[in-house]
Amino acid sequence: MNSLLLILGLIAALLLVVIVYYAVRLVRVSRQTQDTASRLRALLRQQTLIDERMETLNNPSPAMTVPQASPLAPPLDSPELGFSDEVVRCDGVGLRAVSEDPVFLARVPNGEVQVQIGNRPPLPLKYVLDPRTKQTLQRVVSQATLSFGYSWSILASEGEEGSLSLRRLT
Repeated sequence: MNSLLLILGLIAALLLVVIVYYAVRLVRVSRQTQDTASRLRALLRQQTLIDERMETLNNPSPAMTVPQASPLAPPLDSPELGFSDEVVRCDGVGLRAVSEDPVFLARVPNGEVQVQIGNRPPLPLKYVLDPRTKQTLQRVVSQATLSFGYSWSILASEGEEGSLSLRRLT
């Protein structure tokens, strides 16, 4: 009789351990699913903004078009050769902590982003190792993509007042 009670007790304890184990796994998976869902919502919002911006760039209203001598030539009233009049100002992202000088960023149509900080040679953004620098530069890339589309070359700088300035290069 004692051995039967002992066996039933062990089975009950084993069953309890299995239930607790799977309950903990269920909670973990639930949290991961919620995190993934929130990241997906943020990505979809960003993609929607990019798509809206691309639609605006692809189908400009007649009031937005500016006549130029040639589509390949820089604007006639450009302040300097190689610079366009397209300058976007927005809230800062902490670029001043990365570099006091303007940062050159270029995105080619396949999506790869090249970064040049100061006198260092340009390198792909994916090879930037410092997490804070990489995050800041990714924010600049996101803003530039929202402002200029999928392919661009810019000089990014942040003023002392904290506003980000993106100047598109021709």
